[in-house]
Amino acid sequence: MARKSKPYKNLDNSRVIKNKKKNTKNNFKNNLEDTRELDNTTRIRIDEERLNDSDSLDTSFLEGRVEKKASKKTKDKILKSTGDNSSIFNVLKVITLFWLTLTILGLCIYIVFSTGFNKSKKDVKKQANKNETVEKEKQEKEKMIDDNVLFLGDYSLTDLNLDEFYYPKVFMNEKDYSLDKIKDDLNNKIYIYNPSILFISLGNYDITNGGSIDEMIDNYKEIINGVKNNRPYCDIYVLSLLPINDSIEEFNSDLIKEEFEANDISTFNSQLKRLCDELKVNYLDVYKELVVDDKLNDDYTDDGVNLNEDGYKRLFKIIRKVME
Repeated sequence: MARKSKPYKNLDNSRVIKNKKKNTKNNFKNNLEDTRELDNTTRIRIDEERLNDSDSLDTSFLEGRVEKKASKKTKDKILKSTGDNSSIFNVLKVITLFWLTLTILGLCIYIVFSTGFNKSKKDVKKQANKNETVEKEKQEKEKMIDDNVLFLGDYSLTDLNLDEFYYPKVFMNEKDYSLDKIKDDLNNKIYIYNPSILFISLGNYDITNGGSIDEMIDNYKEIINGVKNNRPYCDIYVLSLLPINDSIEEFNSDLIKEEFEANDISTFNSQLKRLCDELKVNYLDVYKELVVDDKLNDDYTDDGVNLNEDGYKRLFKIIRKVME
């Protein structure tokens, strides 16, 4: 059955307008109440305690404020930290300079003491070597027969009486022994006897036969050096030339060559002494013990050249004194 539509009701326009106004007023009232409730919500106080619970809150609107405060604190912290670092840096700087100064000072002291120590060490080593050489020479001497004495001479020793000479001895003597002859035969004249003490009285034959003083000194030098090198433990005693007396009646001029001059003896003896000093051997000045007024003492010679018995006794005393 067809439903009948309700007939259209024509409402009064004034009533409609009135209702609209009423609704508008109610809506405004409701909206005002909602707004008051929202204000109450936004007025919640955000204190420090609630900020600590920021995980559950929307604190985006506070980020600017917090960042600002954090920046200030950070700046203060940085400034303070910078000041602290500066102080530490200054301390480190002082410590570094202190150790650097100590290092330089220590190095200087080391160099000074090291130089002195090295020098002292060299002196000690030098002295030790010297002592070792002396000890070796001493040991070499100890290997020898004590006081093994060799007498080597020309006519100056011909009649020397050694009976009272109580030491092991060898007597090598020829009237015409020249320095040149001995120099060329050192092995048979000296070395084979291996002397611990050597007395040399050479040159008298050479000088009275007109020998050259320079050549005589050169030959003497070779003889002495030869003995020192081959028998370094041997003590060498070189006797000066004997004086001559040509003013006595019994003077034998046949023993003296025409080229001889009396003052040659003094000249040679002076050079011989210098040579002995240079080569560090003993020089026995028998000349001054036998001379009077620059001539051989009359009491010590019969012919003006050779020594007599009294002369040899005097010479023996000079030699024996060396052995005492």
